[in-house]
Amino acid sequence: MSTIRLSAAEIAARLAAGDVSSADVTQAHLDRFAEVDGDLNAFLALDAEGALATARDVDARRAAGETLHPLAGVPIAVKDVVAHLVADPATDP
Repeated sequence: MSTIRLSAAEIAARLAAGDVSSADVTQAHLDRFAEVDGDLNAFLALDAEGALATARDVDARRAAGETLHPLAGVPIAVKDVVAHLVADPATDP
């Protein structure tokens, strides 16, 4: 089953159980974003490299036995609806 239809709690449980990696879950969500955002234009900017780097870091910390927050490794999206007070190279030409 694809992780893109799971709740955050379900993803967290699978991560904690070692059934999936944060990097794989994050990549699945990035792939879905790429599939649908052309029609939705839901976000102004996406940091895929940063998201995957963070996911890999969480995976490494989990593998090392570090105690993590229950939601560590669960992908999130923060909607960019707040007006930018400073020029943002991702949105300003």
